[in-house]
Amino acid sequence: MDVLDKFLHSIAYKFPKGYPDMDDEQDKIILENELEQVMGLNENFNPLTFYDLKKRGGFRFGILSDKIEQGTPFNLIKGNSTPLEFESPEYEDAFKSQDASKIKNLIKGNINMFPFFKDDTETKYSISDILKDATFGGKGKGSSTSIEDYNLKLLNDLIVKLIDENNGNPINIIVNGKTYNNLIGATTQKGTPKSDFNIINQNNTPIIFISHKKSGGKGPSANDFIRWSGYTKYASHPEVEVFNEAIKKWLIEHNLEGLPRNTRFISSIKDKNLIQHLIYGINYGGEYSADNVNTILQGKITLTPSSKETYELGAEHVLNPPSIPEGNYAPYLTAAYRSDRKMFGIENNEAIAMTKKIAYSSSNVYELKGDKFIKIK
Repeated sequence: MDVLDKFLHSIAYKFPKGYPDMDDEQDKIILENELEQVMGLNENFNPLTFYDLKKRGGFRFGILSDKIEQGTPFNLIKGNSTPLEFESPEYEDAFKSQDASKIKNLIKGNINMFPFFKDDTETKYSISDILKDATFGGKGKGSSTSIEDYNLKLLNDLIVKLIDENNGNPINIIVNGKTYNNLIGATTQKGTPKSDFNIINQNNTPIIFISHKKSGGKGPSANDFIRWSGYTKYASHPEVEVFNEAIKKWLIEHNLEGLPRNTRFISSIKDKNLIQHLIYGINYGGEYSADNVNTILQGKITLTPSSKETYELGAEHVLNPPSIPEGNYAPYLTAAYRSDRKMFGIENNEAIAMTKKIAYSSSNVYELKGDKFIKIK
């Protein structure tokens, strides 16, 4: 297998047919972006290094171990994400010790290229296969919005291409059964509201607001992204109050001042309205906006012809209001250890609404049953 074959094989999962169809405009856009990354023209991504992990006392070895322990997906240098596990118990013990010398003594050769990790298909990964995102101190390059920026570019390039094919006329796009007219491109959403990027009209006014979620290399799943939303803005909601009070009671019973490491507290959400606000935005129920999105798209975005100059917006997985995520996508209230967080007055508490799949993925899980937590794994 020559270099080109290896490259095409490594990105095959990004294409519906398993290879780039050069008669498909979106496939060509994806291939162009992948080539830019390989050739160094796209500088959004930086690989993680052993030095990044060991500096400042090696505390990031602990962060990496916690992510593996909790089943949290890693952002990878190729642009996808997946949970990882240690290749052997010996490697796990060394990383958890946060002792750089102990880790180095395990191997010979380039430590950044050594396969310490594997995924659930037994594919092996090295430290340098992992993206240095904000979790590992990354700034600018390799930021947590890289995947969204990548898909924004794909969407904007596709809209521009369709406009060119329509003799320069703006196009119309259907979302959730409604047609939006005279659209000319896509632009990023400033700040950190629910929307990641928006489709704009001829006046450069955002018309369609999109929340975008990553998709892994084996097709979209609830395992591909960590969060639906934070929920600190819903502190007075009865379900949130019961959840937090139960955590405080558990800490008292166990004589702890804050959440312990490698432990996750979870609870299903019963209130449909709370779920809709968490996933679509705090202004759900009003006019569509950056905090009340038109749609949630996961993975590769598509524009399928419907009629002249009109296309239907889609993706590998689509969720439109007022629909509620089901199965492994169902949102769960979760609370887990993070040393720099103190949410709801609870030390070391990072409070996130996660997918059910991720919520249950930790090796040490307590689920709320009534008004108390029961250890389920």
